[in-house]
Amino acid sequence: MGIDVWVKRGAPRVAALPVQPVTSGVVNQAPAPAQVSKRTAEPPRATAVAPEASVAIQLECVSGPGAVLVGALSGAADLRLARDIVQAIAGPDAALQRTAFRWPQTQSGDTSPAGASSAYAGFLRGQTDRASARCLLLLGAAATELADSVELANGAAVLRCAAATSIRADFAAKKALWLAISKFAVP
Repeated sequence: MGIDVWVKRGAPRVAALPVQPVTSGVVNQAPAPAQVSKRTAEPPRATAVAPEASVAIQLECVSGPGAVLVGALSGAADLRLARDIVQAIAGPDAALQRTAFRWPQTQSGDTSPAGASSAYAGFLRGQTDRASARCLLLLGAAATELADSVELANGAAVLRCAAATSIRADFAAKKALWLAISKFAVP
């Protein structure tokens, strides 16, 4: 009859494994199909290659006179929170600018974490100098992880905060943030 596979009725079905995106630190091989045996189904394994993998970063920056905020802003509510924070420091009539930091950049052949850290530090220095910032706010782990060695020439204070979605969800975090930035606000 052309039936190649026999499956016992009532036997547990093995679901297809979800496809995981492959990072550049992992060998780009086609995953082997899941083998169904009487005992178990084992997922395919990937092999690590290089110790130095490339880094992909996408951060948004909102700045105004006296303040720069950088973080992963995932939606309109996060962007609104970022604008409110910067306007609280810069003043309600201040013109705000929105820029982005993307890594890897097409001009650079270096995609290493050290190259990303160096480019990010230059980006932060440039944004704080342009805005004459008294305060640099870094929202979330993505914005703070690469900024450990950043030294700002103008002496701006660096505030490391939780991610924007966490701040919006937690009243205590919101209150702590507003109290922290109140000393930088324009009188």
